[in-house]
Order: sequence, then C-alpha cells, then structure tokens
Amino acid sequence: MDRLDGPVEGRKGAWSVGDRVGRTPRWTTYRGTDEEGTPVAIRTPTGRVPSDRYDRFDALARQWGTVDERRTVRGLLDWGTDPEPWVAVEYVPDELDSWAAGTSLETARACDQRTRAELLFDVCEILRTYSRYGSTPCHLALHPDCLSFRVDADGPVAVVDDWGLSRLVADPPATPYTAPEQLEGDHASKRTDVYRIGALAAAALGDGSPFPGVDADDPAALVDAIREGIDADALGDEFPEGAVRPVGRATEGDPSDRYATTYPLGRDLLDAVPTVDTADRRADALAATVAPTPEGTGDHGAATDDDDAGAGDDGTAAEAGDDGTAAEGTAAGTSQGGDDSPGDGTPGSGEAAGGADDAGGSRRSLLKAGVGAFTLAGIGYGGLLALDRNDSAPRLPGSETTSPGGSGSDDGTGSGAAQYGGWLDDVENYDATHDYRDEDEVTVSVGTGENGLLFSPAAILIDPGATVVWEWTGEGGAHNVVAEAGTFDSGDPVDEGGYTFEYAFEDASEGDVFNYLCVPHETVGMKGSVAVGDVDDDLVSPDDEGTAAEITGGTVTVDVRNYQWLEELPRAIADSDVPDEVDVEVLSETGGTDRVREFVGAVDAGEPKPDVLLVSVQELGVLFSAGATEPLSAHADDHRIGEVLDETFPALDTAARHPEDGEIHALPYSFAPFSVVYRKPPFEEAGIGDTDEWMTTPPTWAEWSEMVAAAAADRGTDGFVWSGRPSMLPPTFTGVLGGFGGSYYEGGETAPGDDAGVTIADTPGVRAANVLHDLALGGDRADPPVERASPEEVLEYGFSDVLNAFREGRGVAALLPPSIGIDVRDDSEALGVMPVPTGAETSRTTVYGQYAVVNPNTELLGEALAVVRGFRSEAVGSLLVDGGQFPTMNGDPFSLDAMASSPYEPHAPAIRFMAENAVVEPPTETWYRERSAVGEVLRKTITDDPRAGLDEIASILDE
Repeated sequence: MDRLDGPVEGRKGAWSVGDRVGRTPRWTTYRGTDEEGTPVAIRTPTGRVPSDRYDRFDALARQWGTVDERRTVRGLLDWGTDPEPWVAVEYVPDELDSWAAGTSLETARACDQRTRAELLFDVCEILRTYSRYGSTPCHLALHPDCLSFRVDADGPVAVVDDWGLSRLVADPPATPYTAPEQLEGDHASKRTDVYRIGALAAAALGDGSPFPGVDADDPAALVDAIREGIDADALGDEFPEGAVRPVGRATEGDPSDRYATTYPLGRDLLDAVPTVDTADRRADALAATVAPTPEGTGDHGAATDDDDAGAGDDGTAAEAGDDGTAAEGTAAGTSQGGDDSPGDGTPGSGEAAGGADDAGGSRRSLLKAGVGAFTLAGIGYGGLLALDRNDSAPRLPGSETTSPGGSGSDDGTGSGAAQYGGWLDDVENYDATHDYRDEDEVTVSVGTGENGLLFSPAAILIDPGATVVWEWTGEGGAHNVVAEAGTFDSGDPVDEGGYTFEYAFEDASEGDVFNYLCVPHETVGMKGSVAVGDVDDDLVSPDDEGTAAEITGGTVTVDVRNYQWLEELPRAIADSDVPDEVDVEVLSETGGTDRVREFVGAVDAGEPKPDVLLVSVQELGVLFSAGATEPLSAHADDHRIGEVLDETFPALDTAARHPEDGEIHALPYSFAPFSVVYRKPPFEEAGIGDTDEWMTTPPTWAEWSEMVAAAAADRGTDGFVWSGRPSMLPPTFTGVLGGFGGSYYEGGETAPGDDAGVTIADTPGVRAANVLHDLALGGDRADPPVERASPEEVLEYGFSDVLNAFREGRGVAALLPPSIGIDVRDDSEALGVMPVPTGAETSRTTVYGQYAVVNPNTELLGEALAVVRGFRSEAVGSLLVDGGQFPTMNGDPFSLDAMASSPYEPHAPAIRFMAENAVVEPPTETWYRERSAVGEVLRKTITDDPRAGLDEIASILDE
C-alpha cells in the first residue's frame, strides 16, 4: 500500500489521515486529526506486516499504553490494523519533521555533551521501566526515528516510541543500530537493547553515526560493519574518552559480554561526560512541549517560520498567536496560566513547574536559563533568564529571591518546612528525617543503593555544632559532597572506598537547613539534606532506623528456573503491593541438575546475584548445608516479610526452617499434592455410595483396594495406577509411609539435617512397603489385608505412563497432581479428588513444595524480601494458578479469586485437607544426592524383603 487512506477507525474513535510528513525504512508518518480536529500523528510500519502478526501488534500496542503517561514515552492515543497496522500518537510541532524523517538524533547532537549523556540516560531508564509491564521486557527496535528530544517543565528529555512494532514487518531492514544477533535471527533480549543504546551513544556523542564512512543505504556494507563491530577510534575527536569503555562494552558482538540491562550503561555514560556550568549548556535545538494548534491536517498543523514555538521577532513568546502574547497552550503536565500570563517576558500569575532547588548545570537550571523562548506553565519567557543557584523559581532581572527553606535569606539555610522545599522529591531513599540530636558526630554513607548513587540517610537532623562525616562506600563511581549554597565542598569527585569528608556545623542555628548534592550524579537524584535543631518533617529515631532490610530501590533478579510462564513475574510484582521503587528481572533459562550447585558456588564466591532463587523442597537441603540462604524470619520485626512467614501449612513450614538455627530460611509459595484422582461413574456402577465424603475422610487402604477392585472389575480396567519406577517411587512411598506414622528421619520443628537420626527401617516402613506390594502383586503381606487393585506394570510406570493410563480410561483412579489429573478428564465422566488412603494412623499426602530463598550476599536485602513477600500476593498467586500450581497464599489457596473460580474449586475440601495433612520428601543434602539410589532400593523393598531394603536405605541416608 503506497499510502494510508483515511479515515481510520480505532478503539477510541475515528482519525483523519492527511499529508505524508516523512518516510523512513521503518515508519511512514502522516498528519492527522481526531474527531474534534486536534492534530495528531498517524504512523504505519514501512513494509508489510503479515496478518498473522496483527495480534502481536495489538499486544505490543497495549503494552506501550501501560507506560505512555511517563514523560519519556510518546503518548499513544489509539491504534488499529485496518486497512493495515497503524498508531495515532501525540507530537510536538517543532519535532515533527525530524522525527518523521528519522533525523532526530541531529537535534540531540546540537546540544552540549552533558545534555546528550542525560538524554541517553533517559532512554536507558524508560527501557528499564518498560520491562516491568506486560509480557515483553524489551524494545528491540531503538532507532532515531522512534526518538524525539524535547524540553519540558523538568528540562531536556528523550521521548521513546515504537516499542517493537516496526519489527513486525515481514523483513525488517538492517540499520546502523541493528544488533549482530538480530542479523542472524538469534534470540534477542535486554542485551539487544543495550547494544542499540550503545550504538545510539556512539552516534550521539560522536560524529552522528556508529559507523562513520559506511553507507547506511548499502545493506551489504552495513551488515559487514555491524559484524566487524564499532570502532571507537573512528567516532571522531568529539567522542569523549570516558565513553569508550561503556560504549565498547555495550556493543560487544557476544551479548553475554555486554551490560545485562540498560541502567548501568546509562549510569556509566553519565559518569563518562563531565558536568558543565549552566552558561555552557546548549539546548536551543530541542523542541518545546507546546501542543499543536487544531487547524487541520495540512501545513497549518505544524509550526512555521512565522508561527513558531520559539521566540517571536520581538523576543517574546509567540507559540501560536502573532500578537506577541502567550497562547493558551501550555507545556505538557503543567497548569495553564490563562489570560493573566503576559507575553512581555515578565512573570504572570502562574508559577513555574518544578519548584525544586537547582544546582548549577542541572537540567532544571538549563530550563530556567531559557531554552529558546516558549510558554511554560503560564509564564512567558523571552530570551535568557538570569539564574541564581539558590532560586526555587526562575528569577528575572530585578525580581526578588527566596532561599530553599523559605526564610528569605540567601545563605542557603532555612527551615525544613514542606520536606526541604522539594529538594529531596526525586531522591529514592528519602523517607523521613533521621534524628541524630544529642550526638556529637553523625556519619552519612556516600554511594549506597543498588547502583551506589545515594546518600544514606538522605536527610538528617543534628544539634548546632555537631560534625557530619561523609564516608565513601566505593560504589557508584566517583562522588563528591557539595553544599548547594557553597557552605561546604569536598572537592573533586573520589571513588575510593573508606574516604571521608567532614564538616562541623559550628555556625549553624536552629532551623537552618543545608541542602547538598553529588555534582556528577545530581541528575539521578544523588542529593541530601542536613537540618539543624528542628525541622518540620517526620522523624526517625536511631533505634528505629538503618536495618539491613531497608528498602531504597533497585532491580531484584529472580531465578525462576525454566518456568517460562514466570517470565511475567515482573508484571505481577508490579501489580502487587511491593513498593514501586522495587523492580524485578527474571532468569528463566536455568533448569538442570547443576542449577542449585551453581548458585551455591556463586554464594561461596560472594556473588550478590541472583537475589532470589526459586527451588523445590528437595533442593533446600543442598542450600541449607552450604549456608547459601538468608534467614527470613530474622527480619520479621523490621520488614513486612514477617507478615507472611507463619501463615502456611505445617509440613511446608517445617521444611522451611533451617536445622541449625531454627529460623525460616525459605518461603513456601506453591504446592502440588500427589493426590488420588478417580472417575466417579465406575464406583457408582459398583454400588459404592457418596464418594465426595472421601475428600476429607479418605478410606483405609483395605477399604480403598476393595472398592477399586470392584469398580475395575465392572469396567474391565486396570484399577488404581501409580508410579513404581525408581525415579518416581519416592513420592508414592512417602505418602503411604506417612499414613502409618513413619518417616525417613526423626521428626522435629525444623527440617532434618544430614546428621539427623534415620528412622526409615522402623515398622511403619515395613507396613507401607507391604501395602504397595499387595496392591501391585497380590498376596497377604499387608495387615489388614489389601486386595490387588493395581496392575503389576505399575512397578515400571513413570509419570507419563500413569497419565496416559488414566487419560485413556485404563485406570479408574490414579496418583496424580490435581492440576494434571483434572486437565485430562473425559468431559462425559465426573472426576473426584481425594487424599491418599488412610494408613494405621492417618492420611498423609505427599506434596511438592516450591520455595523462594534469598541470596545471603544480596545487596538489595530489603527489596529481595519485598519480592519474596510478593509471592503471597493476589497478582502473583493468579500467575501461579495460570501455571498449574496451587498458591499457598496465607494458608488458604481458595481465598484467591483465581482459585475460587477455577476447575479446582469443587475439590477445595480435598485440596485443603491434603495441604494441612501433607508430608514432604526430606529436605536434606543426602536425600537430594541419593534420591535415585533410594528409589532403586525402594522398589526392591516392595517386591522383595522389606526389612532388608529399608536397612539398605537407612545405610544410604546414614552416610
């Protein structure tokens, strides 16, 4: 299709399609309007999107819509696929032509190097945020034609769109920003985004292209250049020396050699480019965030030379009108000043957005100094504004200034009213003021948090005359401590751990406030405050603060083994009550028997990642023996993890308690009972009454075998099928053993250690073996007698054999997890679910428990604990149900709507009973290592001499 013919109909209305503005190999852009005539941009992917990818187009557009309220994301107004895929999006007049032509990077390159680095950091940050939403954690299509560079109320900002839509075409073209793995069609990931930002950085900080001298319109030459790699020496003299390493690492040919995520790349790019004074900032080329005027879809929809968003000929704001007054349109996200806003360069009745105090050279300082001249929050700015470093609002020549604290002084001090006048608004770990009065010396850590870009505590209260010592952690690059008013200054940035700087507040008075910052990292919120004597803020006493489990923000890495369906965990955690400053990334390709050993090795080496590991109950013993788990209950008093630790089922709780310290080291989050699933009609045909009572009052083994034999005889089927193959025999035997009061190890209130007493050779083990013998082989070993109700072949059955026998109707009952047994039912026959039949003492059902453990080396303890707690949330619980697992919740899985409305609900009494009366395979390292050998001997125990077999198992476990 040569052009998109309008109007087009979307989910939110009809949109006209006007003139084509520009075309790149990836996007074709048109002017358009909504039903009220408001200008919009209509874009279609250049090339053909196959119809079988329309659903994917819709899914990606929906995910884009979950983040488009952020200032770094282009607003998505609507989308559709008729007559071809399209999106309707917002735009700013000054950016339209360059964005549509794919030349927006030149706008950024017209800025100073520091502003360019900050814009690249914006891109890194929004990609990190995007990965938390929906099922697609990556962009994979970053390119200048999906980027705009603007200035708004908070200063220069990069704006991202596309979000992978353009790569849905049948044959996506190679561009200078295509990653090597995308050329080969290999798996793309977050590291692909890292590469593409690295290539953008090479172009933005260098000569305009990551491959200078290569013709981007020559596909063969471009592909060869991508495969050869980016040559930092060819990027031009302007390319910063400090950016060579981060760009080189980001654009490595092997994805495993790159940064894992975009955030550390953005941080290193900021560190690579020195800060500059406000006077040296250059950002006049950036588009001002003023709305396009509703004048149709032709040429009038964009700013012209005479009707520009910049300054008029007389130096006054002339966004839409030609009378030299401010138009009604205002910056996005700010309030309108209305008719009271004059256009003569003096403040009107409105206030400038973003009243935080600004250090020299910051984005907000740049904004206040004037970027072009445009209407912002009802104030007309004409020409450059005079800027005082301490101003909380732009100061025009002759205007009055106030201090950050509002005291009217200009010495940088003042009261702490309204939480420091906004100084700490963008500081991640600011929670309240930490009260250190009555102490002569107070220490503040420099370089804390996930990326070492925080002061901790962020705000402190001291007595007049007290000394504050800032101590460097060595994390996050080179830092300094500089008072906003110049009262103290540690000098050049330092990256040495243990370095200190101190200042005695001898001349300070009660009510004074000293705001300070790390100059290299001000733009990422590395700021702090010292209040003296008194402050109007919530206070935290030393006795209440500073636990290791404090949440300051960061990305928690969760190893979910090979559970692909848990790739949506970041979205579920985001939808839970886990604090917003906690992000999640998942590792979902780590299956295999070496996985736990590799984690232990990483812990032994002091590695902090992954922060959280998901394991089965059998794997706990390996971790416990190696000391590779954090005691969760040790933090119950100072973290919300304590709210969920005692709310679970007895067997799962016991297995979670470390044998050495008795603390809970693992949180059980899901379980799968090894239940009896049966077809009801055969039992009814055999004259057996109401079987639903079995859900909470299961029959004895003698009763069960008799009823199964009768039901199977009438149907001519195999009866009760179960797994007797050595690899699957342990869970079968464990439930029967528990019903006779037996266990492998001596019981207690904690998981057994490898040195626990072995009890498997006792009488209950013999009775359990005899029951399974008589079920499969017949005879009179069991007491009371058990009829032969299973085929002999069950001793060779693996899991799939049991599943197929039950699915095909060859068994009237099977030992299966309910989530699988119910799923294979014949709709013509009702199914029942019950616990394992009762032994001499009770009914015990083997349960597979799944646990979350925390790496004891994690640098994000509070955040990791919050994520683990999130596994008890409704959002994560629903995700578990979708994956076929039963969430433990807080002791009642059916308190979750997803369970209450699931096919399992009719069997809720049985599932609850099995959970409350569960037994688990022993969580010891010996069991984990020798489980296969135990399975082999268990089969001999059933078929041959039970006492000899149990003695052999005891010998194995005793070793």
